[in-house]
Amino acid sequence: NKAGVFHLHVGTGKPGLHVIRRALEETEIPARIFNPTHVNRNDALLEEAFQLAARGCTVDVTCCDCFVSPPEAVRRYLRDPRGLPRRGITCSSDAGGSFPAFDSEGRAVGMTFGKCNGLLSVLNRLLLDSAEGAGDALPLEQALLPFTENWASILRLEKRKGGIGVGMDADMVVLEGPAGGVKVRDV
Repeated sequence: NKAGVFHLHVGTGKPGLHVIRRALEETEIPARIFNPTHVNRNDALLEEAFQLAARGCTVDVTCCDCFVSPPEAVRRYLRDPRGLPRRGITCSSDAGGSFPAFDSEGRAVGMTFGKCNGLLSVLNRLLLDSAEGAGDALPLEQALLPFTENWASILRLEKRKGGIGVGMDADMVVLEGPAGGVKVRDV
C-alpha cells in the first residue's frame, strides 16, 4: 500500500510555504503528508522548507539550475545545524514539466521543458567538490538517498523499493564510472 502524499508545486511569491504551515498549525494532518517541490527557487524559500523539514515534512529540490543549484541545496540540507532528518529531502527532475521564460513585464517570451537527465547531472555534481570549497563531495551512498531511498520512504514503499535487499523489487539502474562521471550502464 502506497502512502498518500500531497506534492505541492511552490513558487517565489510572498506567501512562501504559508499554506503548509497553516495546515500544520490548524489541522491534524501529519507533516509527513506534505512534500513541497521547487523549494530551491531562492534562499528564503529553501530556508522555509528546511524549517518545515524540521517539523517532519519532506522537501523536494528540483534538478534545474535556474534556482539555487540542486547540489548546493542538498549539501545545505545535509549540513544544516538543526540536524534535519536524512530522509527528509528528495530530488526530482520535473521531466516534461514546462519552464516558461518571462520578460521584465511578466509576459511569456519562451518555453523550455525539464529533462530527465537532470537527475544524473545532479548526482554527478554531488559526488564532486563544489566550486565553493574542497571536501564537500558526498560519498555515493549518501548522494543517492534523495533519488532512491528517501522517495521510497515518503511513499511508504521502503520494504520493496529504494534499495537492494532480499524480498525487494529488482528495480535497478546500474551506474558505472568515476565520481563526477557516473553514467547509466543498464536499467
